[in-house]
Amino acid sequence: MRSRFAMDTKNTPSRNGLGTASLVVGIVGLLVAWIPLMFWLALVLGAVGLFLAWRNFKRIKAQTADNKGMTVTAIVLCLLAVGFGLMQAIAVITTTDDAVETIQDRVSGRDASDNVTLGDIDDDTDAPGRLQVEITVHNDFDDMRDFSVTYGWYDSDEEQIDTTTERFENVDSGDTAQLVSTDFFESDVTPEYVELESARATVSD
Repeated sequence: MRSRFAMDTKNTPSRNGLGTASLVVGIVGLLVAWIPLMFWLALVLGAVGLFLAWRNFKRIKAQTADNKGMTVTAIVLCLLAVGFGLMQAIAVITTTDDAVETIQDRVSGRDASDNVTLGDIDDDTDAPGRLQVEITVHNDFDDMRDFSVTYGWYDSDEEQIDTTTERFENVDSGDTAQLVSTDFFESDVTPEYVELESARATVSD
């Protein structure tokens, strides 16, 4: 009985289909991983190939398959497919984020409140009611920027009297720009201080 059972097991055809399939899937997955925007398919094929290889190893352990070398090769190819697929995914996500950030910079800009300094009100001018404020902007962004600065004039009761908006164009990265902003007020209106309301920095055209 033992001898006949051993003979029957030995003569049973090897079930190597899963190992072959995992190898084919691994090769295709690795090739697909190099195609732009196809990283998702490489990840899927790599995962499927690893699953098939795992199933084939169970057959090898049960001695119903004998293509261990092929299965090991398939696992290596599938892992490479998954690895390169992940690299492609990271590259696509990074590129997309950079593109979205660039569009936002051009359309709405970034908050630049920390880049703006307002001086004190200067009423020592030749024209009655003319008040001036020196505005300083520093461009610490990586590219040339246009700055839009809005500040408010306030009286002693902390009530806003008026607002003024000034623009700085083509400020190079690392540079500082200044201008003197001027506004006129009636004699019965006396601003006591100015306060920054908003500041946006957009990419220069």
